[in-house]
Amino acid sequence: RSACANSASLDGRSASPPQFSQNWCWGILDTMSISISFGIILIGLAVGSFLNAVVFRLGGAESVLWGRSHCMSCEHVLEWYELIPVASFIMLGGHCKACHASISFQYPVVEILTAAVFFLVFQNYQNVLFLDSLFTAAIPGNFAYFAGLVFYFVIAFLLLAIALYDYRTLIVAPVFMLPLFGLSVIHLVLQWLGGLSLWAIGQSVLAAAAVFL
Repeated sequence: RSACANSASLDGRSASPPQFSQNWCWGILDTMSISISFGIILIGLAVGSFLNAVVFRLGGAESVLWGRSHCMSCEHVLEWYELIPVASFIMLGGHCKACHASISFQYPVVEILTAAVFFLVFQNYQNVLFLDSLFTAAIPGNFAYFAGLVFYFVIAFLLLAIALYDYRTLIVAPVFMLPLFGLSVIHLVLQWLGGLSLWAIGQSVLAAAAVFL
């Protein structure tokens, strides 16, 4: 952004760029921001679709990671165009193409909710979650931004998975809780590397344990 606001002449004296140059530069940044935000939403929709499959298959005979998606009523194997998040539900009118059984509204709702959560994490994580200072303390270079973003996307996925599975079964699945616990430990280590006192970290651990119990 500083490159858009200031420029320097060849002899070292600072000079203000023409107004049209600033407008052009900010326009490029706005376009990039919109494009990245749109990409994050698409990723969120895809992750939400995967989350639905995980929650429906967890605890059953089917593998969570392998196997083709199919209708829960007639076992019709879904084609690629029946797997497009939200859009397929709308195009099919909320019914299976083969047996016309109703498709649960959970599918589009979870997909939209996941996309919204991912978008909010992407837009606000630096100010709200203090991610930048934590990850730059442990990871050098610009990779800290990407690593931190993925870190909080995974946390968001696990929290959504816990909530959705609990809603369907009234069970908090350890398969989601254990990775979340591991990421919490990593987060505390990053806080310590970022300069947070051990006393403050201990208070965070006690508070988390009280909420969990």
